[in-house]
Amino acid sequence: MKKLLLSRLSIVVFGLLSFHINAEALTCSRGGASADCLLCACYKEARGESLDGKVAVLKVVLSRVESNDFPNNVCGVLYQAGQFPWAKGRVQVNPSQPGDRNAFAQCQEAATIAKSEGANGVLYFNTGNAAWTRRLKKCGSIKTHNFYTKKGGTCPAKLGRSGSSSSSPSSNQTLERSARPAPRPAQGVN
Repeated sequence: MKKLLLSRLSIVVFGLLSFHINAEALTCSRGGASADCLLCACYKEARGESLDGKVAVLKVVLSRVESNDFPNNVCGVLYQAGQFPWAKGRVQVNPSQPGDRNAFAQCQEAATIAKSEGANGVLYFNTGNAAWTRRLKKCGSIKTHNFYTKKGGTCPAKLGRSGSSSSSPSSNQTLERSARPAPRPAQGVN
């Protein structure tokens, strides 16, 4: 009995130490905090990827924030109609298994890296082959994710961690940009 109680206590303590936002769950929504939405994006889109894969996915989100073709903040990018199927209403991330907790912790690290290094101009990713990618320039792949930019666009030298920090004065500069005219409607691309 004592062993079982200690085991459960150690799981609870490990769980509390694994989350920096909320010991129970992270909730993301259209009007939520950009940092929370970035973690949700990582967990929902890339939890099975390597750290470089997670960073590359998050840099797509940050590149969209900087692009005039997409909303001007992370949550807006994720909740843009037709872009991310999981992003409808309030999304809760509650990793309860040890592997999920590790993936979430790695998402926290990936978000820190992506915010520090900034956007890289890659605007799209997918898993698999989709007809819409034929009109784009493929920049490369990491594990199951393929990354693209617009035809004529420039691909970064490296998709994941670049090893250098952005020259921007504030990591929030990429998370939210000053208001501008509404983006054109997307056409089923994520």
